[in-house]
Amino acid sequence: MYARFFPRNGYTIGDGKLKWNPGVATLDQVLDFIERMNAHGFTTIREVSGGTDTLLLLYAIIGSDQDVVTLRNAALEVDIVPTLAGRALRITDRASGQTVTAWDVRKGLYYPFSGGWEDRVGPSTLAFGWVEPTTARVEDERTATVSMSTLDGWSLKRRYSLDPVDPVLRVETTVTNPGEKER
Repeated sequence: MYARFFPRNGYTIGDGKLKWNPGVATLDQVLDFIERMNAHGFTTIREVSGGTDTLLLLYAIIGSDQDVVTLRNAALEVDIVPTLAGRALRITDRASGQTVTAWDVRKGLYYPFSGGWEDRVGPSTLAFGWVEPTTARVEDERTATVSMSTLDGWSLKRRYSLDPVDPVLRVETTVTNPGEKER
């Protein structure tokens, strides 16, 4: 049942949406699993962290098709998926049609939270900023900014900017500690 929470049947990107292929768990199945966890006293579902709130967050992402923000210049097309941590999931050379990033790699350990451009905040075993949903603000056809609060409390903004002509994607990530305590 837990394995069905992950969309191992893949997805497609088109018409401004990332569409999950059939076979993903339903909300009723997620809630049933959470009920079983609670009944047996389980509080963590992953090696490092994650409980029932993680399952509900995961379902919020994979339970429906997701919006895709597409940036374009003469050379590149960049598909950004805000709910998949605002990653630039698919970067395509427009002249050849070839994708220069890995995407929809179903065998990946962290699928669907893998592929494309990502950056992480914190030590390797507790890094955040690569799975949390973001909000996206499109500035123009070549620039967008995604923002999130990481699960451990950082404020993260990632700005994607395509060169007006050349096949260059600039990524600027800003991490801010919004709290009073130094970290």
